Amino acid sequence: MKRKYISVYLIILFSITTLLWAQSPPAAAKRTPIGKLSGSVFTKNTDLPIEYAAITLRTGRDSTIVTGTITNQDGVFFLEKIPPGRYQVKISFIGYKAATINNVAVTPQKPEVVLATVFLEPVALDLAAVTVTGEKKAMQYNLDKKIVTVDNNLITIGGTATDIMETIPSVTVDIDGSISLRGSSSVTLLVDGRPSQIISLDEIPASMVERVEIVTNPSARYDPEGMGGIINIVLKKKRSPGYNGMVLLNAGSRGKYNGSINLNYRLNKINLFGNYDTRLGNRTGNSESIRESTRNDSTFYLNQYQNSKNQNRFHNFKLGGDYFINDYNTITLMILYNLRTFSNQNNTDYLNTDYKYAGDNQFTRRSSGDTKNYGQEYSLFYKKTFPKPQREWTVDLFYSAFSRDYDQSITQQSILADTLLEPPMDEKTNSDDANRVITIRTDYVHPLGEYSRFETGYRSTFRHNNSDYRRFNYDAASAEWLRNSLASSHFIYDENIHAMYGIYSRELGRLQSQIGLRIEQASTKINLVTIDSTFKKDYFSMFPSAHFRYTLNESQGLRVSYSRRVRRPRSWQISPFVDYSDPYNLSSGNPKLKPEYIDVAELEHSYENRKTAFSSSIFYRQVNGMITRRTELQEGGLTYTTFKNLNDGISYGLESVITHRFRPWWRVSTNFSYFRNRLYGTGVSAMEANESYSWTARLNSIFNLGENTDLQVMFFYFSPTVGVSGASGRGFYGFGQGRMQENYFVNLGAKHNFMDGKMSVFVRVSDILKTQKYGQTIYGDNFKTTSVRRRESRVIFFGISYKINEGIKERKRKTDEENGDYDIEEI
Repeated sequence: MKRKYISVYLIILFSITTLLWAQSPPAAAKRTPIGKLSGSVFTKNTDLPIEYAAITLRTGRDSTIVTGTITNQDGVFFLEKIPPGRYQVKISFIGYKAATINNVAVTPQKPEVVLATVFLEPVALDLAAVTVTGEKKAMQYNLDKKIVTVDNNLITIGGTATDIMETIPSVTVDIDGSISLRGSSSVTLLVDGRPSQIISLDEIPASMVERVEIVTNPSARYDPEGMGGIINIVLKKKRSPGYNGMVLLNAGSRGKYNGSINLNYRLNKINLFGNYDTRLGNRTGNSESIRESTRNDSTFYLNQYQNSKNQNRFHNFKLGGDYFINDYNTITLMILYNLRTFSNQNNTDYLNTDYKYAGDNQFTRRSSGDTKNYGQEYSLFYKKTFPKPQREWTVDLFYSAFSRDYDQSITQQSILADTLLEPPMDEKTNSDDANRVITIRTDYVHPLGEYSRFETGYRSTFRHNNSDYRRFNYDAASAEWLRNSLASSHFIYDENIHAMYGIYSRELGRLQSQIGLRIEQASTKINLVTIDSTFKKDYFSMFPSAHFRYTLNESQGLRVSYSRRVRRPRSWQISPFVDYSDPYNLSSGNPKLKPEYIDVAELEHSYENRKTAFSSSIFYRQVNGMITRRTELQEGGLTYTTFKNLNDGISYGLESVITHRFRPWWRVSTNFSYFRNRLYGTGVSAMEANESYSWTARLNSIFNLGENTDLQVMFFYFSPTVGVSGASGRGFYGFGQGRMQENYFVNLGAKHNFMDGKMSVFVRVSDILKTQKYGQTIYGDNFKTTSVRRRESRVIFFGISYKINEGIKERKRKTDEENGDYDIEEI
């Protein structure tokens, strides 16, 4: 059966390739192949390769266009079949100053020409005779992703990657740090292109993040997991000659401290890098919940009030290196070790009353726990290029292991007057988790002439989760701890996914196109050790994708894309063992849960001039077999929550991102997103509308208060929306059964530079108006629960950073520019 599917895949890819390749190439491509021209294009301030930059070759005499091409994902371009003569090469990309290289000679004696690296500058703003220089471009647009640079974000200095996510267009963060993209919490998070399971966002220092890549409609090259798309966090790793690095120290109110050191050393063919970061902190929070239920024609109320305090200690060690064997072969090895410890205390008051508010059951539940997490990751990456540009082969081996030990003590004490003499009820739990991920991946890119290329690759992912949970009750009569078999569980989950993909890309004048197909064979095995039961599933899926980009002119372009996605159940969503941690709100997974499939289409327009950058997009999603979080009221006033494939649905919306400089010292960027969700199926509550509207707005205002001082203010608003937060902040599920309340906050940050920018001091304040909260309402056939959670607000951070030997890269760039005979012009 698998061979049959693979054969179908190859036939489809061959048909697509033959059809597109059969189209007639431009006239320039038919000329006699004599000369060859190649080079690379990077951004000036960030040293990032620019993909899809337009390369135009003109005659030196009358500027007649001879031929052209675009750069690949590494910023490299290649032209061939060039007659002898003198030429002019123009390099342009939306939002950057175009570069023109004159007097490029192709002769029979020297038919192959390699140009010096070209660095394009963001469009300068000449307002009131003031030129803004050295400012990194905030956002770049490629064919299938957006790249957001974060170095100039004052709100996140001294913070973490979670703080960065709160500033990224289209992204929202809930109270537990869970990420949503365009209103969907089904997002694939990657760190340096890999699915790390040992690093959480609140452990990655913001100073270590170079950029964030947002892929809302991924091509067949990427893992199709996640309805919202992919967020890839790219960490800093320099390859400049000599040594360089940065040290950062940060302190926050109420006992929060963190620091990091990042070092890099490059000598000839060897590049070494390493970093250590630590985070020590305390966090407090509170919540309240009121549930109104109807049983036997009577109304009852359950009130819950909780206060929590958490202490954490994070330590990350990373060491790696690149070995440049020769001009065409590079090996990279990286090792990461992680240690995390948590201590938490929770006090929860429960009050059960009837419609007369007469209490018949009131007690306090106190818990304290300690968690130790250990993680390690190893990666080996090999890259081979060839004398012919754009041809490339890579191999990536990745291993990640993670273990968690959790011990908790629970005491429950009744507080009604007639039960004060009753002894407390004592419990304790022990949990051991061991997770493992192995990924094997290889990719190959082959150019097909000047205007097209073919990519293919293979990937295998092996996941293993082993969770052993034990619960004990204290027996006062025997003075012993007795195991509670009903509340204990041992759960093992294995998932193996094997995938192949193929992508054909072609340029036809101003149109760039990309068509791809990915096939996957997945198998899962659930071993319920406690009850000696096993579930197995195998499923085959195909994921087509198509991306088109049309350049209207040098300032604006259009992009159209389609892809099919999947949302696979998580291990905790399919474990059938009941969670009794909250005696009035029980939950479990569903081992029969199936993946949900999503079809996504998107249309985007981008425009940039000397003052303003603007992008707008419209997207549409069709969801089949939606994984729905379902809550029902049981006998005795308990609620029980599980997951089912109950609903189908559609969601669509529009987004806009605008950046404008009003004055030389004042720049504003805004992001507005509007969503509409419509659900249908048995999971939609009769008490709740099956469609909703919601929107988010984000405003960033940046002020330059002098040559070395900057101030930034950020405002964020999230409107009420259909959707309820999953257990433990695991995202939005079952949004046909509840509604999230509005949420808004204001953050502030400021920075001052010393010593020619090498040293900086900064301050930032989170939620300065103390308005941030997360409220939700869940509806059922005979109950309604309203809850609000709040976390620690008005936290102030002070910090200092120092850059080590940062000037080397700038001197090297100037040398490269001096070696090239090119002029810069604004577009």
